Amino acid sequence: MDDKQLVHWPTNVLKFHVTELYLGSNLLRSIPDEICQIPFLRQLDVSNNQIEKISEKFSSLELLQVFTAKNNKIVDLPENLPQLKNLRILNLAGNQLQKIPIQVCDLNNLKTLHFGGNLIQEIPQEIKHI
Repeated sequence: MDDKQLVHWPTNVLKFHVTELYLGSNLLRSIPDEICQIPFLRQLDVSNNQIEKISEKFSSLELLQVFTAKNNKIVDLPENLPQLKNLRILNLAGNQLQKIPIQVCDLNNLKTLHFGGNLIQEIPQEIKHI
C-alpha cells in the first residue's frame, strides 16, 4: 500500500494473516491503532509519511522484528518501546528526534539501529552496551 495517498487506514486488512505491511509514501499523520491489533505482524514500514508520534499501543506488536519509519516528523518514542522484545531492526532516520531515547538500550534483540538525519547532538553512554 505504498504511495497510495492514504490518509486513513482501511480496516478490512485486519481480516488477513498479515506479516509484512508497507505503508510508505502516504499521508499518514500517525500509526493507526488498528495496525497495533495485527497479531502476526513482523515487519512494518511507514516511511515518508507525516507521522509525529508513535502511540503507546504500538508496543502490543509483540512479534514485530523490523520497524522502519524513515523521513517522518517523529520527535519521541513511547516509553514502553522495550516491550517489543523481538525487534531486530529499528530505522528512524530522517525524523525530528533530538536525542536517542534511553529505552532503546533495553531492546535486547536489536541488531541494527538507524538514527541518521535527525537532530541528535550527542549519543548516550548507555548506547555503547547494545
